[in-house]
Amino acid sequence: MGIKENYRDNGLNALISHQTMTEKTLLKNKEIDKTIQNLEDSLKIDMFNVSKYFELASCYQARNKYLKANDIYNKTLEIEPYNPNIYEYLGNNYLYLNDYDEALNCYLMSWNLLVDNEEQYLNAMYNMCNKIVEIYLKIDEYQECLKWTKNMIEINPKNTQGYLHMSDAYAKLNDLTNALKYAHMAFDIRDKNNHIEKSLIIKYYIKKYAN
Repeated sequence: MGIKENYRDNGLNALISHQTMTEKTLLKNKEIDKTIQNLEDSLKIDMFNVSKYFELASCYQARNKYLKANDIYNKTLEIEPYNPNIYEYLGNNYLYLNDYDEALNCYLMSWNLLVDNEEQYLNAMYNMCNKIVEIYLKIDEYQECLKWTKNMIEINPKNTQGYLHMSDAYAKLNDLTNALKYAHMAFDIRDKNNHIEKSLIIKYYIKKYAN
């Protein structure tokens, strides 16, 4: 087969593959749109079903209609204004919109509601702390990051994520001593016997942040 024929066949195969993917996407979107319509019809009757609103918002997110999803989550807040999950989901949706300020506000609101029921929501509190810390890292608010990582460690001192976030924040503040200290603590918790892994991680931190 000559070069021209081979090029033509590759181009044809690529076109067929693109058409197949487009058809699959269209089919998936049709299914999502059908689900949206069914949920909206159902909510006309069962208008206080928060779970169905969550599902509806997820469908709009799948169609990249994040502002519409925002409207749905805000509607659920009218039904359950003290539900920490709603603020978390709303915060997640703001992340899709790259609106870190609003996402952070939602996460902080969720945190406050979780704290009010601490015994019931310890795991949720840890996860919410983690989300708040990750936003502070993104927007370069490292002192706030340190404050919230301390909360993570207090809630669950056996989970390494808080120590690693603490290490990252100190490294961003050019405090290599504390960065290495918390990296050591994280990997002491993760696996006390795996000295090779720990040694490699410490060398990585030195190389990454020494300059």
